Amino acid sequence: MANKTVHVAKHKIAQYFEGIEIGAVSVKWVRRTEDSVIASEIIRHEGYTKEKVHEIFQKYQSNINSKIVITGYAAKSFLNLPYYSEVECLEKALSFYDLTPDILVSLGGETFSVYPMKDGLIKNIISTSKCAAGTGEFIVQQLQRMGMTVEEGIKACVGGEFTPISFRCSVCAKSDATHKLNKGECMPADIAKTLIYDLARKVSEMIESAQWETNLIVICGGVTLNQVFIEDLQNFLRDSEIKVLPESPYLEVFGASLYASELKVNLPTYDKWFKKSNTLFDSHSPLKDAEVLLDYNVNLNTKGNIFTGDSYILGIDAGSTTTKAVLFNVSDGSVGASVYLRTLGNPVTATKQCINALIEQIGHKYIEVIQCGVTGSAREIVSVYLDNCRSFNEILAHARSAVVELPNVDTVFEIGGQDSKFISFLEGVP
Repeated sequence: MANKTVHVAKHKIAQYFEGIEIGAVSVKWVRRTEDSVIASEIIRHEGYTKEKVHEIFQKYQSNINSKIVITGYAAKSFLNLPYYSEVECLEKALSFYDLTPDILVSLGGETFSVYPMKDGLIKNIISTSKCAAGTGEFIVQQLQRMGMTVEEGIKACVGGEFTPISFRCSVCAKSDATHKLNKGECMPADIAKTLIYDLARKVSEMIESAQWETNLIVICGGVTLNQVFIEDLQNFLRDSEIKVLPESPYLEVFGASLYASELKVNLPTYDKWFKKSNTLFDSHSPLKDAEVLLDYNVNLNTKGNIFTGDSYILGIDAGSTTTKAVLFNVSDGSVGASVYLRTLGNPVTATKQCINALIEQIGHKYIEVIQCGVTGSAREIVSVYLDNCRSFNEILAHARSAVVELPNVDTVFEIGGQDSKFISFLEGVP
């Protein structure tokens, strides 16, 4: 019998080229082959940057047949991998497309930058101030305050109307939006539309401040996923061509992956990818170490103390961020039931939800609600909803409850979701 020759096919293992960058809000990562991008990730890190990077590397087995380049100062601070600056990576990405724009705009979560360019090279950098009112993350936070995701906010703003809001700083903008919603002067869709519109206005002003040619403008960063923003920006810059690339949401790391394909050196073993952490600043003991000094008297065990036939007062705090409600037993001063919910830009709806939650806690017991009082930034509109019940400003409400609990109180600090208050007392009088 003749011998058979068996041919075993040798499969070539694919070579991957990866780029990674750690921003103020998210970790961006991309993987390429010689031909195309085959995977990308944009993950909010919530401050856990090292953990998220490790998670990505493990998920995609980046330690197997991958060449990696990092970009951005944060990545350089704890990753022991080949590094190129963000400027170099952006220029590299544009050269891949043979693009020579006049302006490159990078729209990140907390920083916006305008790069005037000439012959494919960045000639200057103009960045936003540290005020968060002009950034993408500010919009995300405000939409969340109204109970909307970014996608829901973008969809809602199509049917919204522009409403005047002070955007001189993030606190003023947030306050204006909150109070307009609490007073029923506008709808969440109107706030969403106004936020995105004003963001486009600010970016257009940044571009104009560069005093540079604006025939072709390339936009990159996570905000490029917001099509309404791109349309508003185009309306502000009618004489310019605004271009969004497929890789625009992660353009820096796309450029880093292109550099990775040119690496001639081998990467260290995976156990050496992460630098040992070194504290670069002075630190203090954690606050929990001082917990023994705190006289903490909060009583959270208030549910289920409803007594049939008793009289109660309904108290509601319709705040800018949260809405709280209690049933106060007139006979013994106890709190029979309580609820704590987020306002989400609609204090009347939040009040309804609080009342429904209290009813559920009451169950089948019969009680008499003899009076209702409301405080908080939305007290006026909620008072009308509750048949023009008594309303009180927050200072008086805080002061009265503080004196009842601690007759000798001399100072109250109230730290809320929208603002903070300091109340000083003289013989029980604020």
